[in-house]
Amino acid sequence: CKHTLLHYHNNNTVQFADINVQQASGSEYSCNIITAKGRINRTGINIQLAGERATCNVNSLQWPENNENHDVYLNIDHLCPDTSCDCQSKAIAGEHGCASFTGNITVTSAAHFSEAALTNNNVLLSDTGKIFSRPELEIDNDEVKCSHGTTIGKLDSEMIFYLQSRGISLDEARGILLDSFISPVINNLDGSGISHFVKTFLKDKISNDK
Repeated sequence: CKHTLLHYHNNNTVQFADINVQQASGSEYSCNIITAKGRINRTGINIQLAGERATCNVNSLQWPENNENHDVYLNIDHLCPDTSCDCQSKAIAGEHGCASFTGNITVTSAAHFSEAALTNNNVLLSDTGKIFSRPELEIDNDEVKCSHGTTIGKLDSEMIFYLQSRGISLDEARGILLDSFISPVINNLDGSGISHFVKTFLKDKISNDK
């Protein structure tokens, strides 16, 4: 099952979404969450890997600005052996924008030989933007392979300087770095009916940020 959720609302919209998934043996679930516009966007996704060899892949991208608040909460429970998950969350906070991510992965004592990866990478475009990140692992099993991490910072000034030294303008350099930052999530949308719309919207957003 492949599932794409797009939040694209007007400036006054308050949107709450809750997704609950229970996976049987050998099942595969892929979810893409894009929070593009809306005053408040809060998305919760709860996944139970309840059968052996069940796998899931979750990708999310948030880009709040202009007093928008975007929030993603992810909870994954490994309940059976040989289950796996790969989760990647990214956020860009523009002027007066606030992005929050909470990711919790639990590996129970019954989930032998399971694998879990959770990453959250974030970029601040303004001193007035805010980002909150809380990736968590709860592991009750020694025979697993798990990793998690988070980064928050501004666009790499050294990379911008390098690109400018090659004759690229400051605006173009920022656009290249932003495009590179979001591409791992956006590439997962290929084949989706909304892929072209999202890519065009984000391309315009990168241009406007210049």
